[in-house]
Amino acid sequence: MKISYYKSNDIEYAKIPGKSVRNGKSVCKEGEVYLGRVVDKKSQVYYNRKRGIFTYDPDTQTYAPADETFSSEFKEDGRKKPKALLDFGDSFFVDELLKKMKYSDVLNTIDCRNKDTLYAMIQYYTLWNEANGHAKG
Repeated sequence: MKISYYKSNDIEYAKIPGKSVRNGKSVCKEGEVYLGRVVDKKSQVYYNRKRGIFTYDPDTQTYAPADETFSSEFKEDGRKKPKALLDFGDSFFVDELLKKMKYSDVLNTIDCRNKDTLYAMIQYYTLWNEANGHAKG
């Protein structure tokens, strides 16, 4: 099997081309395999969402996990949007308010294992008027 390389937006991708098959009036590819983004062409290391970072041997048509050194070299292409943007300005304000009003002294006398969780929950309920669906304990 031969691997076909192509570029899109200055990013190199790889696939194993299939054969063209006529189905009525349309033509479709049969047996085409998308390998994904090329991480290292010489070592045949690729990345796609389904497999992550992996190697592919075209002679034996087998997939294998890539060496761990390639994971640090792989850079995201920037098209994905971040899952959460964090802004600690409001939480900082509530925390400073608790300190200035001496409420933190009272809260520190409460016997609990994790003071950070207690403060986080107080800040969460102070800042949001929603249920704690996103809070994990």
